[in-house]
Amino acid sequence: EAKDLAAQRAKLKTKLDVIKKLELSREGPRNVLKNISDVIPKRVWMTSFNETKGKLVIDGIALDNSDVSDFMEELQKSKYFKDVELKYTELSSGAGPPLYRFRLECIVNYTA
Repeated sequence: EAKDLAAQRAKLKTKLDVIKKLELSREGPRNVLKNISDVIPKRVWMTSFNETKGKLVIDGIALDNSDVSDFMEELQKSKYFKDVELKYTELSSGAGPPLYRFRLECIVNYTA
């Protein structure tokens, strides 16, 4: 009977672990997007957000390169992102104020 209880306890623990993992995977993307919303500078706009197998690519525009730098620093401080890299920044030509197009890449951790 003690063996049966231990086996049942192990099964229940496995089930609870699966449930916890499922809850984290459901809440993770929402938490990541909320974090980005909280840290993105007012003069930075995302134009593309793509994640594949934990690698996140963010394209955007900013009024100044220092705004892109501030965004990178805030992402790096977050528990959800690591290895934040600037792939490029370029001044876009056209009518209106100068805008800087940029691409950031990083590793995203939805279960942080």
